[in-house]
Amino acid sequence: MFLKENIAYIVENRRLKQKDLAEILNVSVAVAGTYINGRSFPKYDSLLLLSDYFGVTCDDLLRVDLSKGETQKNTKITQNNNNGGHNIAGNHIAIADEQINKLLAIIEEKDKQINKLIDKLN
Repeated sequence: MFLKENIAYIVENRRLKQKDLAEILNVSVAVAGTYINGRSFPKYDSLLLLSDYFGVTCDDLLRVDLSKGETQKNTKITQNNNNGGHNIAGNHIAIADEQINKLLAIIEEKDKQINKLIDKLN
C-alpha cells in the first residue's frame, strides 16, 4: 500500500504546506501532519477528498507509487510550475464541471419523463 508515500509525494510535488492539506481535508494541521508522515491514515471521506482534489483515483492513491509518475490509467502526475505547484482553482473547476454535467444529464432525463407524463394526460 502506497497511501503514506503518495500523500507525502503529492504534498511535496504540489509544494503544499501541512496547513494547506488541513484546509483541503477540513482537519486540524496536526491531523494533516499525521497523514503526511504516515502515523495515521485518512478516513474514507478524506480519502475521497484527496482523490478528487488531486485528480487521481482512490485506487491509485492506495495501490500505485505515484512518485514514479504513472497511475493505473497511465496518466502522469505533474507539477504545475507556473504557480508553485498549486492548481487549486483548476481542480475545483474540473470537479464542479463534472458535477454540473451529471446534474444536467439528470435534469434532462427528468424533463423527458415529465413530458411523457404530460403527453399521457393530454
